[in-house]
Amino acid sequence: MSIREPALWLNELSELSGRFKELLERELAHLSSWPVLNLPDFAQAKIQLSRKLEQLESERVQWLSSQGQHERGRLAMREALHKQPNGSQLLKLWEHAMGILQACQPLNQQAGLSINLLGQQTRRSLDILTGNAALPATYGKQGQQSGGYLRGSLGQA
Repeated sequence: MSIREPALWLNELSELSGRFKELLERELAHLSSWPVLNLPDFAQAKIQLSRKLEQLESERVQWLSSQGQHERGRLAMREALHKQPNGSQLLKLWEHAMGILQACQPLNQQAGLSINLLGQQTRRSLDILTGNAALPATYGKQGQQSGGYLRGSLGQA
C-alpha cells in the first residue's frame, strides 16, 4: 500500500470528523423527540464513519513511520508536519480535526446515556405490561417483607 501525501488524508480526516460530529448532533436531537425511531440507522452510520476514521488513523501511523517517527502522539505529529513544505497549514488542519473529534466524545457519551435510559424505560414498561413489575416492598413490625420481588426478613438482607 502506498503512502498518500498528508494533505490528502488530513483533508479527508477533517471532512469525516465534521460529518461524525454532525451525525452525533442529529442523533441527540432525534433522541430528544418522541417517538424515538431509526436508532439502528444512526448506529450503522456511526460504525461506517468510525471504520473510515480508523483507516485514516492507520494511514497516519504509516506516514509517521515513513517520516522516521517512532512515537504516535500529538508531539510526534507536530514535529513530522513541521518538516513538510506546507507544515503550518497541515498542522492547522490536523489540530482542527482533533478539536472536532474531541468535541465528539461528550456528544457520543450523552447519546449513549440517553439510549441506556430509553432501554431502561422500555424494560420497565414491558415489565408493567406483562405483569412482571416489581411490587413495592413493605415491611411489617417484625421486619418481614410483604411485597416486591424478594420475600424475606429485613434482618437477613
